[in-house]
Amino acid sequence: MKPSLLLLTFILLALSLAAQNNVGIGIANPDESSIVEMYSTQKGLLVPRLSSTQRIAIPAPANGLLVYDTDSACFFFYSTSTTVWRSLCELSVGPTGVAGAAGATGATGITGPTGETGNTGVQGAVGPTGSQGNTGPTGAQGNTGPTGAQGNTGPTGDTGAQGITGPTGPLGAAGGDLSGIYPNPTVVGLQGNAVSPTAPVTNQLLGWNGTAWTPTDGSYWNLAGNAGTNPTTNFVGTTDASDLAIRTNNTEAVRVTTQGNVGIGTATPLTKLHVNGGEYVVATGPLSADGMVVQANGSTPYQGGLFITNSAGWMGGSTTSEAYKVSVVNTGVGSATLRAGWVFANAPNAYNEKRQMQIFSNGDMAVGTYSNYGARLALVGHSAPGGSNFLYLRDSMPQTGSNDRTIAICMDNPLYSSWRMYFGGPDGFYGVLPNNWEIWEYPLQPNVPTECCRKRFMIESTYNMTTGGGPLNLVLQSNGNVCSYGAFVSCSDERFKKDIKPIESALQKLAKLDGVTYSWNTAKFPERFINTNTQSGFMAQQVEQVIPELVSTDTEGYKAIDYPKLSPYIVEAIKEQQQTINTLSNKLSDKENELVQLNERLKRLEEKLNR
Repeated sequence: MKPSLLLLTFILLALSLAAQNNVGIGIANPDESSIVEMYSTQKGLLVPRLSSTQRIAIPAPANGLLVYDTDSACFFFYSTSTTVWRSLCELSVGPTGVAGAAGATGATGITGPTGETGNTGVQGAVGPTGSQGNTGPTGAQGNTGPTGAQGNTGPTGDTGAQGITGPTGPLGAAGGDLSGIYPNPTVVGLQGNAVSPTAPVTNQLLGWNGTAWTPTDGSYWNLAGNAGTNPTTNFVGTTDASDLAIRTNNTEAVRVTTQGNVGIGTATPLTKLHVNGGEYVVATGPLSADGMVVQANGSTPYQGGLFITNSAGWMGGSTTSEAYKVSVVNTGVGSATLRAGWVFANAPNAYNEKRQMQIFSNGDMAVGTYSNYGARLALVGHSAPGGSNFLYLRDSMPQTGSNDRTIAICMDNPLYSSWRMYFGGPDGFYGVLPNNWEIWEYPLQPNVPTECCRKRFMIESTYNMTTGGGPLNLVLQSNGNVCSYGAFVSCSDERFKKDIKPIESALQKLAKLDGVTYSWNTAKFPERFINTNTQSGFMAQQVEQVIPELVSTDTEGYKAIDYPKLSPYIVEAIKEQQQTINTLSNKLSDKENELVQLNERLKRLEEKLNR
């Protein structure tokens, strides 16, 4: 062959090896993980001879790839089902055969395949146990001393004979108001008058009917109460023109006069009810024929007292000067209204609506207004400059370590559940942390056992008990943005979780999502959106088709995305990309090494041709 033709042949062979990276003999498509793959029914194969380090460093070996390990002097083949190199020597010798060589330590970075574990060596023989020393003889037990002789028991004296009991004498017969024989005589009379043999019942007494003593309820007041009385003929009181007095500790407490006046603390009542004691007197007043006045004793008549009248209900306060007053309007005429507040001078019912409280007949309550506005509780602030227009709840207790300082607002629905809102004081409450704002649920559902105290919402306090201040936690801005001075975190403790599985095909799923920019439809949803700035994100309907666990739907059917939970998919997608990059990098490195080897072979061929 001419030199030029030989050179061309080698160049074409080199280009073919560089392009294909392996050689197939007797087969058109050799496996990429092999250097050479051969097929023959007549010839044998001399496989590559590699050290253990070289064998283990083969990237992505094919199933059944065979090499000769020069360190262990044995053939090894790769099993993709177990992802390990198997020794033919181990298979032939058995589990107690020759131990394989220890696998080399992989390079730092991407972890290479685990080296084949060598067999455990034969355990050394156990050394003989030394002989046990002889047990010394047990010492002899000493003799038991003799028991002393027991003394003789003295003789028992004779018991004397019991004397004879004399006979019982006869009992005499009962006489007078008694009959029968002692000791159980029968009462047949009282002071010579006969007693009825009829047995009495509970609470009955013996009464004289003119002939005999008989059991009767009688015309008296039983201490346990009477039945079947007639107020016309049965009463407690006098039948002559004398007052009735009731005493305690032998001192008169109540007097009922012959005119029907009742006096408490006085024996001369001036009215139907006259109470005299301390600083106050109760008597009927001149404002109405059937009225009553509670008068401060010694003061201007009826000023500062309690008035009950037929025309204006009842009032408490002053009638002659500007003062606080309580009044029930329309008593006995239409629906009554309880009114309490500040009245003007000399005008008993002219209330200042800014300074009054009113409870309506249906139970509604209003403060600072005459109208209840259809609300169970209506609060109207002052319209005057400097007036207050807020609801003020204050804990005025000193800080003493008591857990009663928390202010609670209860919202109750007895059919389903009861909610309570707590504003924790400096000392906290049972389960409520100091200075926190918390909302708790107390479920009370029908046919369900009571489950107490589930915390639904909490704003932790940043109040510093030493300095008296604290940083701002969270700001809800007017444009709908939420500005946090901390982090929005999700509960993610491993102890809360179960059925944990790895995320698969993360890169493939993220590739199906389309990131977009958009603006809120404020014209169609003015009650929801005010921010007109350009936004960026995903469409919830699209995300739901790919990663449904990231999307939730509210009661009106509108969808929302849990954007933070995209992070695990992004992490796994990056790991998948990095694995692909590492594989391509290894292949590129192998190609570069092969090109270097081909260049060296071409160089040697050129040198031989130029000789």
